[in-house]
Amino acid sequence: MKLRALLLSLLVAGIGAALCFAAFARVRREAQGGEPVRVVAVTRDLAPGAVLTRDVLAVRTIPRAYVEERHVPFEDTETVVGLRAVSALRAGEALLWNDVDDEAVAAARLAAVIGEGRRAVTVRVHATSAFTGLLRPGDRVDVLHFAPRLGSEERVTAQLLENVLVLAVAGTLDPSSPSRCGATSAQQVTVAATVDEAQRLVHAQSTGDLHLVLRNPDDVEPMLSMGDPVTDADVLVAAERRRRRARSDVPSSIR
Repeated sequence: MKLRALLLSLLVAGIGAALCFAAFARVRREAQGGEPVRVVAVTRDLAPGAVLTRDVLAVRTIPRAYVEERHVPFEDTETVVGLRAVSALRAGEALLWNDVDDEAVAAARLAAVIGEGRRAVTVRVHATSAFTGLLRPGDRVDVLHFAPRLGSEERVTAQLLENVLVLAVAGTLDPSSPSRCGATSAQQVTVAATVDEAQRLVHAQSTGDLHLVLRNPDDVEPMLSMGDPVTDADVLVAAERRRRRARSDVPSSIR
């Protein structure tokens, strides 16, 4: 009985010591800036214009409190491989996003988010399609084509594509960053499309205006029937006539 009590007391003491050690370690980490975070660092001095190859990149840990958005996470190492440094770097320094060419980084990031079997295509869309700056990468949209009817000056609207993934808006891939869409007549939006869809988009923007219609992210069911629906002045007039007839059939007491 005494032996069991002794073992139990030793177990309790051991657990208490372990908890105290863990608490002490946590306090020490917090005092030193928090948990270590892995970032990319360079292994030797580099001059401006030097190519960032795998052998000059390594991992370095920095306390979380000292990590900035400018630091390149170690998980993004492949994004910067092959890019050129725009400033001099010293051995052991953490690599920052502004140490490499911004446009090259954006191109590498864009290529990384394109799904298999898809292509990135940038199209000009009407300024209102930016939804006053609310359109973000990751949104899904339908694409409408507003152009003259073949052989006529009358302009018609046709649904060109639906459930298209937005990759970038006005050159930014970051969904948390406000798009740089202004009040100009056209904006640039990059979307993911199949080769056939990309051809249709490129041709359509050369013959008319493209407009985007924002979808609910959970609404992924296709709605296009056989043949693209077309809206013109006659369709709008007919719809209004049907609406008025429907209202005239309803007794005024329950309208």
